[in-house]
Amino acid sequence: MVLTAWACLSSAFRLFQVSLLQTQLARERKCKQDYIECCAKTSQELSDLHRELSCSLAAVVREPEAAVLEAETRKLAQPL
Repeated sequence: MVLTAWACLSSAFRLFQVSLLQTQLARERKCKQDYIECCAKTSQELSDLHRELSCSLAAVVREPEAAVLEAETRKLAQPL
């Protein structure tokens, strides 16, 4: 009788542990997925900024005049 109760208790505890580990794994997967999405967004923002700066520089190189430089400076000074 005691062994049967112990076996049931032991089995229940193992099921609880498995459930706990599954929950922890799901949480960790979610955190990793959120991190990957955040990194992808940051990478895209940096690519956009690089493209904008390259275009601005190209415009100034094409026409190295004060008016062009001022116009590009105003464009780049706008909030992202």
